[in-house]
Amino acid sequence: MSRLSTISRKTAQLAAIGLTGLILVISGCGGSDGAQGPAGDTGQQGPAGADGIGAPIIDISNSSDLADLIEDGNRLVVEITAATIASPPVIHFTVTDSNGVPVIGIDGDATRYTLVKLVPGTGNRFGYWQSYINQFETADGGGEEVLEKALQATYESGSVDRFVDNGDGSYTYTYATDPMSVTDPVAVAYDPNLTHRVAMQFDGIDGAILPYNPSFDFVPSGAAIETRKIVATETCNGCHDALTIHGRRNEVDYCVTCHNPGSRDQDTGALVEMSHLVHSIHGAQMRLELGATESCAANGGIAFSDHGHWFCTDTGDDTGVAIEFDADLYAYQVVGYRERLHNFNHVVFPQELLFCETCHTASTETPDGDMWLSNITAESCGGCHANLLVTDAPDPVTGLSTYGIQHNLGGSSFTARNGECTICHDGDNIPLGFEAHSAVAGSTRLRNELGENYQAEIVGADFVASPPTVDVKITNLTTGANDLFADAEYTAGRQTLYLGWSTDDFYNGDEDGNVSFPSSSRQGYSFQLRLSDVALAPTQNADGSFTIPLVDLPAAMSGDPMISFDARMDVDGERAYAESVVFFPGSERVLAVDEAKCNNCHKVISNHGGRGQNNLLVCLNCHNNELATTWDANGDGVADEIDSVSLAVAVHKHHNGDPSYRDGAAAEVHFPGFMGKCETCHVEGRYNGPRETARAITIGNGESTAVWTDDIANSPTAGICTNCHIDLAAVNHMKQNGAMFGAVKSIFTLNGVDGIPAYSQESCSVCHGPGSIADTAEQHQ
Repeated sequence: MSRLSTISRKTAQLAAIGLTGLILVISGCGGSDGAQGPAGDTGQQGPAGADGIGAPIIDISNSSDLADLIEDGNRLVVEITAATIASPPVIHFTVTDSNGVPVIGIDGDATRYTLVKLVPGTGNRFGYWQSYINQFETADGGGEEVLEKALQATYESGSVDRFVDNGDGSYTYTYATDPMSVTDPVAVAYDPNLTHRVAMQFDGIDGAILPYNPSFDFVPSGAAIETRKIVATETCNGCHDALTIHGRRNEVDYCVTCHNPGSRDQDTGALVEMSHLVHSIHGAQMRLELGATESCAANGGIAFSDHGHWFCTDTGDDTGVAIEFDADLYAYQVVGYRERLHNFNHVVFPQELLFCETCHTASTETPDGDMWLSNITAESCGGCHANLLVTDAPDPVTGLSTYGIQHNLGGSSFTARNGECTICHDGDNIPLGFEAHSAVAGSTRLRNELGENYQAEIVGADFVASPPTVDVKITNLTTGANDLFADAEYTAGRQTLYLGWSTDDFYNGDEDGNVSFPSSSRQGYSFQLRLSDVALAPTQNADGSFTIPLVDLPAAMSGDPMISFDARMDVDGERAYAESVVFFPGSERVLAVDEAKCNNCHKVISNHGGRGQNNLLVCLNCHNNELATTWDANGDGVADEIDSVSLAVAVHKHHNGDPSYRDGAAAEVHFPGFMGKCETCHVEGRYNGPRETARAITIGNGESTAVWTDDIANSPTAGICTNCHIDLAAVNHMKQNGAMFGAVKSIFTLNGVDGIPAYSQESCSVCHGPGSIADTAEQHQ
């Protein structure tokens, strides 16, 4: 250390111990501080420091690094940063982990690449993606062999010869395909002024860390990019949780690079263009309805559906005989990889198909999401209206067909081909897009939209009065009409009050074992009163509401009730469903699920003709742990089997597609997400186990449907968990920890309070409760 630096250090120490005053005295004497002294000699070079820690990097070719990524579920992130075309295209991309740490060691042979251009739209037909990389699928002696050959867009496989790992998480790939000279198997012209898209897929990587498919849009000449983003992957994942097709493909922007217009399945002849494919799959039940309708009409009848089964009636009511028809003739079927047949007739879209904007909405992410309002193709319309799609014979060179939609009007028939649709569908003479799908008579969509013009209310209730009363009100938000007993829209409609008991866990019974109100027709049902059945029209109150008398409650009842109100009006002969409302005079019932999450898939929660419209609490009036209903298992007209229709049981059974439930009524339901991800539907913290006051779940009504004490039931937790966990080991595990199956319900009252048959012997929460060793929330991730 130099002498100068030593003096400086001592001066600092003196100042620190309180000699500041002395320094001030000296400086105040008026003397000069003197000139700056010369700089001291440069000190000797110090020893070299230790090597610093370099920037973190992950080598995926290293088994240890790979194992750490997989264990952490640390999904790789790939971004294409640039692309150029000057003969074969060259793309640049980066790979990191989800924390932004660069990843090296990607195997170039385990990558795939697509390359497409955006063909400009013409007339009323929007532009479409056209691949430079194509192939012909030809007859191979398997399947139906509908077509001699079919053109299909495809990809090129990566190669280490054209793949460069720069060693810092960045990579470069040079295509084998040169878009400037594509002639095989068909010619595809190159135009540098058109928007192009490059996209990638990674293989040979564990699914836990598999990256999503990156894509990159650009114009080779540098001109402005034209967008073509109609549906966002995030929209699909509102139901599908994590959209994954073909094992490695999970982004819509990637899917469209292969599912081009004209691409067909050679075996079945099915069109696999993106809009047609998606509409056909989601519209599977509409295709089956076409089959049932045509088969039934051939015999002079009318088709109707009940729990996934089709029937034919000639009386116009809901009684009839089962329809026998070949569903495969109407199903959307594709023969895929290794000649595997994919039959999509099992798909049930969880909302009415008329809600087109569920998938198609303009946004920042999807600026072209509303193109369907004014752009029409026969292929997209023919996905749902399959019986009207007209497909011309394939071109002998390209294998491509042209398409149209057949119209049957007044006994005459004609085919409108692509580009001709808006001649009639101009929005003035014939509805176009939204208008054509939103005003279909009798549709749930129309009834929901009409119902939005009405507001139902429960203003208050008096449970001291005998009988108890409730004040209800409905208001037409446009006209202000609110006389429920005089205005035609109400008197021609149907409004219903429900009284469910108790909010601890609905069963609509009392402590003496009696179940069901006097007016209820079945065990577990709530008290129901249609306003049209009120003996005398009540007087309207000053606030516009009406006071409605209910029914005297049995003296042995305990706990708090819930009052519900369904409002279904008549608007020029069409039903209008207003949102149902509930009222709690005492303690409230809290749902374990979030209705907004349900509506991600279902759009609007509504069943039984508008009951419980967008309000699942209303469903609990009847779909409680007491209610079990019978069904005809043998088809001999005798109801000889019984199942619980508790809301929790019914929802889990249906979403799980349980083929044994309700004579297969749930078998056709295939949950599009991951069943183990409980928070797809549930509220965080509300699904580790049932409420402490949960009743045992009835699975048999015993000798009498008038009492609950002789019912056959399963304990509350096990009765829910076995909706999915049905293997013997799981059932035995539950039994070992206090679960009971098929026990007389009176046994469950041994540890109950105030007649509520709680069953505390189930010790599930010890291990599966929040924060426990096998926390339910953690185990279902």
